[in-house]
Amino acid sequence: MGSGMLSFTLRESHKLEAVAQRMRCDLQTVHYAVSLGHHRSLIYLLMTNDVAERLGSPYALVGDSLRKYREYAGDGVFRLSVGLEDPADVIADLARVLKQ
Repeated sequence: MGSGMLSFTLRESHKLEAVAQRMRCDLQTVHYAVSLGHHRSLIYLLMTNDVAERLGSPYALVGDSLRKYREYAGDGVFRLSVGLEDPADVIADLARVLKQ
């Protein structure tokens, strides 16, 4: 068994926060939480403006870095840390919430 980290965004970026809210309420296998290195699958929405506004942080994005990040991420990305659950269960849980 293994795990990994991935990120993805939605084509309809205006729906990011609504989808994140559904995830908080409706996910059953994957947990909506900010963390890394857990045995459970975790997902969290990182809004681009939140990342950009971390002034003073080495992770703050400004200027060209922010422009390049926004080209990929749009308004935000979901960060998924895959845990030890059965992959089919993780996929089914995410598919169910994302199709709503």
